[in-house]
Amino acid sequence: MKERQILLIAILSVAVVAACSFARTVTPMIGGGQVSAPMVHVGVFYDYAENRMSVDVDTSLPMPAMRPLAPGDEFDPAQPWSVLSGKAYDFQYGWIAGGYFVLPEGAAVWVELLSQSPGLETYRGNKDKGGYLPIFGTAGSSLRWKWPGVMTHNTYAVRNPADMIYSATYRVYFGDSLTGDPVPAYDCTTVTLWLAVRGDPRRAWDPKPSQGASSDAEESVPLTWRPGDNAVQHDVYLGTDANTVASADASDTTGIYRGRQVIDANSYVPEDLEWGQTYYWRIDEIDKDRTVVKGTVWRFTVTDFLVVDDPTGKQSMSWTYDNTTTPFYSEVCREWATPQDWSRQAIKTLSVWFRGHHDNGSGMLYVVLQDATGASAAIHYADPSVVTLESWWQ
Repeated sequence: MKERQILLIAILSVAVVAACSFARTVTPMIGGGQVSAPMVHVGVFYDYAENRMSVDVDTSLPMPAMRPLAPGDEFDPAQPWSVLSGKAYDFQYGWIAGGYFVLPEGAAVWVELLSQSPGLETYRGNKDKGGYLPIFGTAGSSLRWKWPGVMTHNTYAVRNPADMIYSATYRVYFGDSLTGDPVPAYDCTTVTLWLAVRGDPRRAWDPKPSQGASSDAEESVPLTWRPGDNAVQHDVYLGTDANTVASADASDTTGIYRGRQVIDANSYVPEDLEWGQTYYWRIDEIDKDRTVVKGTVWRFTVTDFLVVDDPTGKQSMSWTYDNTTTPFYSEVCREWATPQDWSRQAIKTLSVWFRGHHDNGSGMLYVVLQDATGASAAIHYADPSVVTLESWWQ
């Protein structure tokens, strides 16, 4: 009986000590949780010569990942960033001027939310900018946000994080400085920002192609990902049906399971991708203790064309010409240092996108192709007035 009494007292003592433990109060860090991460620039620029708004996102860095605080860490409830309590968050994206441009009188650059993943929240600025007021529809706020014209890192957050990819698509435009109403006669553009959530850090993440991407058959491979923490091997799954890919396991014999790879081989090259087809894929991680950590199902689409050059209208060449003097025509030439095989994969057609200007005089537009032997062929656009039209044509 005496030994049992001593044991009971010891257990009670441990319980009291545990109840008196204290959480660590922390402040937000750029990569979420307590992770330092690089800034990802979102560069805003207006080209007055082309009357075009553009936004360029730095894609040389990995996709930003929202992370929750580690167990035992907490935010001071008296601080404005306490709105992030219980959420995964990140503020790597930084809105910045992508070049010098002057605002129209009485105008500002506005960013308007067009669509976003369910559950995604956004707060103005970060702890260094006196922010954390809700924006972009969070907590009933306006869908419009006025960019202050200086580097600004808004904070993205999601409650009850699960391992998935979130996105938000915005319209960027010149608007009235007070109301945000668009200023007529100026161009606008759209941009989509992507964020991963590492609800379970053991899962594979940051897929390439990125979630929902469309790319040609050559740009779509290899499939790559960043390995989960503690992974030593990867199981690869790929198919055209999301439910089948989600439910398959390593015993699959239908072709969905593509095999197991060692830790350093975090890429896979499928040899059976078809043009115009949407694919679903999944990476399961094998931990050091041989536990299988099931991955997220990702999606990408293979286009029905190959891309020669695709600046998506943001960096297209501006061409000013004058055909009123000899030789009464104007040409621009593009020569590849490395010879291009444009007949590969049975390709039969080259498409070129262009747009004109209303001040242009009508004229015959043509494209000439010449190979390494000097042989050439020319194609003329049938309507000479097309060079006066300001929408994009093919």
